[in-house]
Amino acid sequence: MLRRHCLSSSWHQRLRFLIAKRELTRCNKNGIFPIPHSDVMVSSSSSYHHWHHHGSSLLLSTQSFSSFCSKRSSSSSTRSNSNNAKEPISEAQRRNAQLELEQMSKSTTRLLAITADDSSSITDAMVNEARVALHYWSRRWYMHFHPGFGRAAKGSALSVDALRNNSFFDPLEVHRGSSRDDDPSAAAAAAAAAADGELSTSIQRSGDYGARQAEILLDWSISHNLIPRGIFNLEGICSPLEYHPNEEYYGSSPNMTLAHIIDTYLLPCAYNGVGCFGGYSNEEQINLLVEEDNQRHYATLSKHYTKNPHYIKAVVDATRIMKKMRELQTSFPDHISPDTLSIKSELNVWSKRSMILGSDHVGVQTGGILAGNIVAGHHNNLDPKERLKSLEKDDVLDDRFYTLRGCLDEMERILTNAEEQYCVNNDDSMKPSVDWYNHILGSWARSDLEEAPVRAIEMLRGMEAYDGVPIRPDESVRPCWAKPDSVSYNSVLFCLARCGKAQEALNLFRQLSNRYRQSNNDSIRPDDVTYGSVLHALAQVGKASDAERILDSIEEEFLMTPGAVVPSLTIYNTVLNAWANSLEHTAPRRAELLLERMKTLSSTGKNPNIEPDAVSFSTVMSCHARSKRKDGALRSEELLDQAITAYSQGNVKMKPDSIMFNCAILAWAHCSVSGYDTDTTGRTLIPAERAEMLLHRLLEMRENGSLEIAPMAQTYNLVLDSWAKSQRRDAADRALNLMRNMPKAGVTPDECSYNSVLNAISKQEDVMWLKRAEELFQEILELNRSGNLTISDMTYK
Repeated sequence: MLRRHCLSSSWHQRLRFLIAKRELTRCNKNGIFPIPHSDVMVSSSSSYHHWHHHGSSLLLSTQSFSSFCSKRSSSSSTRSNSNNAKEPISEAQRRNAQLELEQMSKSTTRLLAITADDSSSITDAMVNEARVALHYWSRRWYMHFHPGFGRAAKGSALSVDALRNNSFFDPLEVHRGSSRDDDPSAAAAAAAAAADGELSTSIQRSGDYGARQAEILLDWSISHNLIPRGIFNLEGICSPLEYHPNEEYYGSSPNMTLAHIIDTYLLPCAYNGVGCFGGYSNEEQINLLVEEDNQRHYATLSKHYTKNPHYIKAVVDATRIMKKMRELQTSFPDHISPDTLSIKSELNVWSKRSMILGSDHVGVQTGGILAGNIVAGHHNNLDPKERLKSLEKDDVLDDRFYTLRGCLDEMERILTNAEEQYCVNNDDSMKPSVDWYNHILGSWARSDLEEAPVRAIEMLRGMEAYDGVPIRPDESVRPCWAKPDSVSYNSVLFCLARCGKAQEALNLFRQLSNRYRQSNNDSIRPDDVTYGSVLHALAQVGKASDAERILDSIEEEFLMTPGAVVPSLTIYNTVLNAWANSLEHTAPRRAELLLERMKTLSSTGKNPNIEPDAVSFSTVMSCHARSKRKDGALRSEELLDQAITAYSQGNVKMKPDSIMFNCAILAWAHCSVSGYDTDTTGRTLIPAERAEMLLHRLLEMRENGSLEIAPMAQTYNLVLDSWAKSQRRDAADRALNLMRNMPKAGVTPDECSYNSVLNAISKQEDVMWLKRAEELFQEILELNRSGNLTISDMTYK
């Protein structure tokens, strides 16, 4: 009987192997290939023999695998963004991912059922089982089930579309965590349900589910004293693809599992909280990002809106694992000790904390007369320091770690100690990594501290000196032990750009470009982030000619060099913005020429991804508004008409928003000549009337449902200001009536609204208006006392 059972089992395994091989052959013909077998599971334990051949046929499409490889390290940079299309997940992938999940759930349930009293009965096979399960939950689970991985480009338009429309909202990949994933009983219930085939219908999981299961299993391993038994030994389990190809020692690091859990917890920091546990489902969160009045701003919002509970919760979870890693390194120095990977993980955590605690990271900036509130519905009064403390109430850190400065100081301390250990002990396991320095450079770049540009440049120069680049005697240098890569340069360029140091950014960009041409070293090859940073710096100060010369060089390289950076729509829009900020009298014409260039390149197929969108049109309209000319105002309104027509014909990228209308209104508001056109009765229309006509047009389109947008306070304020500047005798009356009608459109007058009306009244000669002005001023004071209106010294002037 025993022999018959063994033969039957062997035959059954052989049959499964043949089925998997046939499936693999079919998929290879369609451009799909398997994950290396060593990344699935290699074990001699009998407890695995009945299923591990299924795991060996897990598949990833070529596109998914490319996305997977591109995220292996923070030092990896995108060389080309030409291929944005993502292959759909195949049914074979779904079946195998589902099978692996069910088996791992069973395995984890079996292990967690072993109590502390039974620790002595844990065999080597069980330890091996725990090692495999830890690796699965900390790494492989999110590759299949996290709602953003493999389809998200860190908050880009592509990722939002993919998350909404592709394969991440289906029964296999459920979204909302209706129960706490970190509850062991919930984990056991989930595993039991999976074993009964109920995974797709009744188990609701959040994006951090895998990391939470890994942490539960980690705590179980610690409580059963499995550290000395090799629980962190990933030999035969972890694929070489799990670490950066230039840092092979990562693969043998005992800190790999802990680093994986940290990275997985921090995924919401890449996807703006999408996929983590919270009050909204993933789809609802994404709808909040996409279905804004100003739909074109969702990419910016998802990248930079860091002060939200999901982001902060992810950092708290990662901090907790970092502390456990340190404790284990202290308690079991012979089995797990600090190394290059653990230092990288620590710096990553502190970098994310510094992002949260930076005082100017309240969200996307909403200042400026044209900006509007593009995060309407998302802005909050969340205090990140207090939120962090409340979530870490059971283990609150020192007060200095709840400040930006404290985080930066801790990162510098960690880095300095690691460098000293490497230099003194000549310890290759502590060899400094470029990722160490990049995390610190990124934190300085995102900070609002005055010395940020100086500190960032000092570190970059130190990395260049290590690479053999000559440094001028007058330059301050921080000694470093790693060569810079494109991420290093991008961080410093970003820092210079946000500090308004355009010339310094341009000089650094030229140095980088020269270095790359001379060395042909791909690690420092300028990428789309490089170009975007320097162009943004130039655009801020209106250095449009320099910006367009860089764009010309990008285009030339793209057309002549295979694999070169594809100039994106964002790059073109940034150059348009440079012309909008330029003081050159030819700026409107140059912006129009660039807009036509974009249309030609996209329509001819040379670069189809740069078809102008609402941002492009709004920027050119803003450029015309700065000209303060009638022909500029007319052209701005003509561009608005073109956008409305294109949107009505199905081009969603051209959907007009409040900002676009603001630009058209501003063009008329800036005009100073008294008469321009006539209405149907032959009456002369002044700029203020043209501006108000556009406002009423916006309201009418909103009313009839042709556009789902609403005016903002800034929209009304532009028209009110235009009336205040006019010389019409009825200007004050028109302005006051318009302000009184604002609440009917759902807009509350602000200080600028009242001040514009007062300005219009001040120009009236009739003494009646003096009394109206006094009444209006008393109204302002009353609103201020009741907390419904904030006023500044400008009102009293």
